[in-house]
Amino acid sequence: MNVLLVDDDFYVIAALQKRIVWESLHIDTVYTANNVAQAREIIEKHSIQILISDIEMPQGSG
Repeated sequence: MNVLLVDDDFYVIAALQKRIVWESLHIDTVYTANNVAQAREIIEKHSIQILISDIEMPQGSG
């Protein structure tokens, strides 16, 4: 299973990556994006089962 973390705040993404034991949740790959455009690219290229997103970002909403 793959997860995508989307947030314009680097520290939020870093905290989620470090604090959650993804392997225990059977997550194979954790992708990250700093904006909506990056998130769309990742979604087009990879199979994403879980998306965790910031609700309000400068270039669009989650």
